[in-house]
Amino acid sequence: MAMVQVTATICVIVCWGIYIPLFVGRPTRPAAQQRYRTRSLVGIALQFGAATVAWIWRRPFSSPLMQHHELDTLLSVLACLLAIFSVYGSMRALSALGKNWSFTAAVIEDHVLVEHGPYAIVRHPLYACFFLLTLSTVIVWSELAALRFVVAMFLGGTMLRIQAEDRLLHE
Repeated sequence: MAMVQVTATICVIVCWGIYIPLFVGRPTRPAAQQRYRTRSLVGIALQFGAATVAWIWRRPFSSPLMQHHELDTLLSVLACLLAIFSVYGSMRALSALGKNWSFTAAVIEDHVLVEHGPYAIVRHPLYACFFLLTLSTVIVWSELAALRFVVAMFLGGTMLRIQAEDRLLHE
């Protein structure tokens, strides 16, 4: 049992190591061409806060999330698959967005509403992938008690970001 958990934990950590560089240092359009929403920054802070809580609210290494061996093994495998899917989905979504990507809610002068790639299936695939990667972290790393807190915090931040983006698109 411990080997599956350790392997899944390593998988999730490696996925974070691939995921973070996808965004850090990624070029965005000059600020003069964008209209920002402060609400979007609060949403980002809540989402990052949720991911941070998932890492900080640590359970003892290799201790099971659940007390049932089979369920914990299944959850460990699921966490690894979710993490891998999150990285892959984020790569695809960023590729589809191209120059329209921005760290905060912004509409650039020649903005195009992207409706292909992952955006043809999910309205906010980058938020969904970030959520799934954070959830996989809770599964392999955090205590079960952290789950409700992390989910509430992340979804609250996501709602703020979506509202800010929707307002910008309507303008």
